[in-house]
Amino acid sequence: MAESNTGARPWHAVALGLAAAAAEALLWIADGRVVPVWGVLALGLALGVAGAIVGALGMPLARVPWAPRLAIVIGFASAVAPQVGNLVRRLDLAPFADGLATSVAAIGIGACVAALLAFRPVRVALVGGAGLAAGIALATLATRAERPPLAPPGAHPDVVFIVMDTTRRDRLSLYGHDRATTPAIDRLASRARVYDDAWSAAPWTPPSHATLFTGLLPAEHGVDGVHVPAFPAELPSLPDRLQAAGYRTAGWVANPNLLGPGWERGFDVYAPPWFAGPHSLTALLNRGLMGGKPAWLDDGASDRVLARAKRWWSRTNDAPRFLFMNFVDPHDPYRPLEVDTERVLPDVDRQAAMAVPQDPQRYAVDPGMTDETRDAIAALYDAEIAGLDRRLGVFFDWLEERGELDETLIVITSDHGERLGERGLLGHLLVMDQHLLRVPLLIRHPPSIPPERVAERVSSRDVAGEILEIVGLEPLPPPAGEGLSLSVARVRRGGETPLVAQHGPFGWYLDQLRGRRAGFESPLAIGHWTLTTLGDHVLLWSPDEDEEAAIVVSLEGDPSWERNLAEDAPEIRARLLDAAREAPRYSAEPAVAGEIDEVLRERLRALGYSE
Repeated sequence: MAESNTGARPWHAVALGLAAAAAEALLWIADGRVVPVWGVLALGLALGVAGAIVGALGMPLARVPWAPRLAIVIGFASAVAPQVGNLVRRLDLAPFADGLATSVAAIGIGACVAALLAFRPVRVALVGGAGLAAGIALATLATRAERPPLAPPGAHPDVVFIVMDTTRRDRLSLYGHDRATTPAIDRLASRARVYDDAWSAAPWTPPSHATLFTGLLPAEHGVDGVHVPAFPAELPSLPDRLQAAGYRTAGWVANPNLLGPGWERGFDVYAPPWFAGPHSLTALLNRGLMGGKPAWLDDGASDRVLARAKRWWSRTNDAPRFLFMNFVDPHDPYRPLEVDTERVLPDVDRQAAMAVPQDPQRYAVDPGMTDETRDAIAALYDAEIAGLDRRLGVFFDWLEERGELDETLIVITSDHGERLGERGLLGHLLVMDQHLLRVPLLIRHPPSIPPERVAERVSSRDVAGEILEIVGLEPLPPPAGEGLSLSVARVRRGGETPLVAQHGPFGWYLDQLRGRRAGFESPLAIGHWTLTTLGDHVLLWSPDEDEEAAIVVSLEGDPSWERNLAEDAPEIRARLLDAAREAPRYSAEPAVAGEIDEVLRERLRALGYSE
């Protein structure tokens, strides 16, 4: 009896831990990483020792049948089970909820427990593997049952929607920048419609993406004001409409602010380029994925987004495809790869430039920087854009080799821009200005769109409508009567209707700045703000303030917005103020934040959104 009760030795747990580490190593290799043997052994031994310790603690229960074996299995399962969900996500099988991932894990782990109780190692492998395979199959079937029927291939054009996070228009060579930052995009644009005066509807990631997906202004969709906001379930969206029309849909997002509840709706696959989940091992797995570097030094995020996008694209040619990719380059901190620095900045000392302080909060509480600091930061920013352009060029070449580039609708834009020293500031929070709102935008589909440069001012709120119009689908329902495409908007507005951008209160950011400097105040971080623009003029006004507080500036004559022209241009002020009054107002209810696990929190800290 004693032997049967103590047959499960600690080395059995170590062996199981090494097997789990080998499985994780395969995931890393699938992400294109070079996996050191010591890393696999260290992870395996950590898992095994954890199981062995729990097993040893269970030895006093040896008189209870199977207690030590069960204790070892429980210790091992507690370490490994959450990673089963990561495995299924890596296989791109389903955008299922965490509960389903846990159920899949439970099937495989439960089979292992049953086999170990009989202590037949071969049965452990066979029964456990069969149980895990059954769980994955069930997850896949459940997901397929939930999604609408697929449209036949060729029923609609494939769509690739690319958002270059934090990319301002004037730093692209496509728009005349003196550095060759975007040669690949420039080549692509030679057969595209390029918009020379596109404006984002918001100055930071969540509300601007929600506008791109819904065609609604931030005050209408309400995705604003908090970290990792949820995407409202009742909002019709571009991914929803495409999925309902039979598209296969996938999204890979490198910005953690797009990982709250609801953003995955309409996507068959929606995931970040790292391991996700609240388990204590997740941080260790991400360190392995990134070669031991912390999140803020994750140089491989864009490469992993593209690698997974290519794998998904190659496997899903049984229906029209919608691929959405969000790249966090060139978001701060600016740490371009040496290959990109040497290519576009041959005369810049990369190490010296990266030693320059880049913390936006530092400049927010104490504005001002030297010309040398500004030049160094701008150079690093340009090199990061060039690095993303280089990676996108490889992706476009890959599509061309497959014979699919010219048949695919490609949309490239940014969610917002960035300040690079204007008014002594860095980053993109607090007051809206043209450096944050003027973004690149090009749309390429040679079968239906002739190459041209569009001079009229356009808004990002019309991008979703334009995509749906090109692929031959009905527009999204317009709660505010603005369900327009870019082409329709150009005709209807005719350059005579002011465009609108908005943001809600940045109270959380103000709290962080007060932590940097006691008593710090900024009216621009309090309340709601609406911006209207027409021709050379822009009006910035908070509906929470008196109308006399409205600011009017000139785009060309005062690019950094340092002089208020409200008294000098009363007619344009009145017209822009009328448009601001007619713009939607934010509701009294604040946006709802999603859950933030330690992985997301670390990523937010890396991007300056959290402390």
